[in-house]
Amino acid sequence: MLLVLNSGLVYAEWMVLGSSGEVNNGTINYADLERRQRAGHLARMWNLYDYTTAQTFRWKSYLSVKEQREYHCQQVTYRTLTFSLYAEHLGNGNIVGLDTKTRKWRLIAPESVAEKEWKVACSKE
Repeated sequence: MLLVLNSGLVYAEWMVLGSSGEVNNGTINYADLERRQRAGHLARMWNLYDYTTAQTFRWKSYLSVKEQREYHCQQVTYRTLTFSLYAEHLGNGNIVGLDTKTRKWRLIAPESVAEKEWKVACSKE
């Protein structure tokens, strides 16, 4: 578990969910357990994707993404509600991209990062 500090205050309790890709071009995936919400069959959770190398969006480089997803706990689907792209690791630095458009529901593939997120978001703990 990783605790991110910002100006001496606790910002979020990020739990490492795993990593993907190669060492030089991979991602470490985190979930924010403090802001996880569950109501009926729906759950919402913030996720953080931290890249080992810079990614590009509209000619701007970023090293991390914070994304809020909504999960349907019975139908095993998710949709993105909002995301922000950050210039630095772990959601730090300037925001270089932002999208607040709610996306369509997507099926969750078995043994994927999204499935790990879904299990954490939908758990009753």
